[in-house]
Amino acid sequence: MRRIFLVLLVAGCNEHGSSVPDASIPDATPAFDAFEDMCVSADGTARVTVAPSASFGRLYAGGVFGAGLFAPAEGYPVTLMFLISNQASADFDLLACQTSNCPTDGLFVVTENFRSDAVAGSHPVTITRTTGGGPAVQGNVTITSFDDPTVSLTGFIAATISASTPSITGSFSSAFCPSFMSGPI
Repeated sequence: MRRIFLVLLVAGCNEHGSSVPDASIPDATPAFDAFEDMCVSADGTARVTVAPSASFGRLYAGGVFGAGLFAPAEGYPVTLMFLISNQASADFDLLACQTSNCPTDGLFVVTENFRSDAVAGSHPVTITRTTGGGPAVQGNVTITSFDDPTVSLTGFIAATISASTPSITGSFSSAFCPSFMSGPI
């Protein structure tokens, strides 16, 4: 009996392959590095302009998701947060961008709290320039596509953003950054 168990154990290990990655096999660049809590944002994930002359091309999406492992599957509270900048990687605390401690120029955007079963559509937001750009302004984010990151590994969001003073317009689409998300377990 013992020999059969060992043979099956060895066969089971071979089935899963080596834990060392094969460098000759190309793979897609991950949206985040889970081991370093660092998010990487591709250029073009945002196309946002602030009149008269600033523009930002990268999005870091996150938020507070009120769904825990034992919460109801639908209708939990959500507050989304976005850092829209030109920074290629975020190896810093993205929540620091709510204050003057943000190490990159950009826009920090926070939605008002809404229900997860009412994500699509227009939501009021507060927009703050991360590097001394004056007071926060009110605007709108219209979500056109949303894949819940509490259900899938990184989720996905696509939306447009607008504000009138100063004039802020644009769109963005990206996976969520896991180190920029929180919620109950």
